[in-house]
Amino acid sequence: WDLACGTGRHSITLNKLGLNIMGTDLSENSILEAKKNENETLHFLVKDMREIIYLSYFDYIFNLFTSFGYFESPEDDVNVITACYKQLKPGGILVIDYFNIEKILPLLPYSGIESRGDIEFHIIKEYHQKRIIKTIDFEAEGKSYHFVERVRAYTPDDFKNILNHCGFEIIKVYGNYDLEIFHENSDRVVILALKK
Repeated sequence: WDLACGTGRHSITLNKLGLNIMGTDLSENSILEAKKNENETLHFLVKDMREIIYLSYFDYIFNLFTSFGYFESPEDDVNVITACYKQLKPGGILVIDYFNIEKILPLLPYSGIESRGDIEFHIIKEYHQKRIIKTIDFEAEGKSYHFVERVRAYTPDDFKNILNHCGFEIIKVYGNYDLEIFHENSDRVVILALKK
């Protein structure tokens, strides 16, 4: 299960590797785009990640590329992990891929311009009340756009506490996509948690 799959980029890759995949996301537009790639072993649904779909059903749940921590209340984040626990089979694995707050904090605040094609994205990143707040402004086709993302700044210890509270056992913590062991200067926090 690709949890918070967006337009299905990771779901498609996992499916090509031979896995039966269900991708879910709260964004109807993202799921409409993802559904263009559906097949017999790849399906997409609009779903809130706090809700139960199937009990004790999944072998793996993947929550990739910092797709966690966007709810206003931390209790909702705990509800997500609880829902994951209930929907995994015994012995199932939850994979969480998150930014490493210990590496990011010294770089904030940040202000810069990133170009993609002929569009310039003006980006500001700040740390406020245990959240990373990212503001994006740009113009395209004569219109101005303004977006704000707020994601909770969970540390590896925060994840350990939440996962243990919900019944998981952490079996590995990696620091990047090459699966090197996590340390404080790692780019990512990639956690493998077992439903006991």
